[in-house]
Amino acid sequence: MNTYERSRAGMLIEGFAAVILGLYMLMNPAGVTTFAIGVIGWVVVIMGVLTLLSSFRRFSALFAQADFYVGVIEFLFGLLLISMPGMFVVWLFVILGFGIVLSGITSLQVASLLRAGTGMPIFTPRVIASSIVILLGLIVAAAPFMVADFAVVLAGGALVFGGITKISEGFGRGHEQA
Repeated sequence: MNTYERSRAGMLIEGFAAVILGLYMLMNPAGVTTFAIGVIGWVVVIMGVLTLLSSFRRFSALFAQADFYVGVIEFLFGLLLISMPGMFVVWLFVILGFGIVLSGITSLQVASLLRAGTGMPIFTPRVIASSIVILLGLIVAAAPFMVADFAVVLAGGALVFGGITKISEGFGRGHEQA
């Protein structure tokens, strides 16, 4: 730990910053999601431009060509993220939802094979849990914006809690530099 992390002022600044950021995330989850995707889009655009520029400095024609195409794809994908952040949220959470559904179906298949092999009753806890996972996966795929907002609100609540903990720890330290 460095002196900043151990000092009272450092803990208080960190705590208040976390509380302010967490409260903003709680009050405006859609704006936070759009802003985060926009920042990611700009980073990808800059990476694409840098990859394009580095492709012109390559001595190997094969690697220069590969870098050129990767740079163009990164640049276009970044522009897509910047221009349509909502579409990216939908796309990401629909894919995540279908992945969760497939995980639930796989778990349900394992449960049915175990039931057939051991003669267990049909409604075992694993079957019930698998059915809940499938249902939750369908909810994620069907309502991507609601799930994205929930994730941001959950992260905001965790930031507020962590910030309040840091603030109380900072006030509990007194004026000493531990």
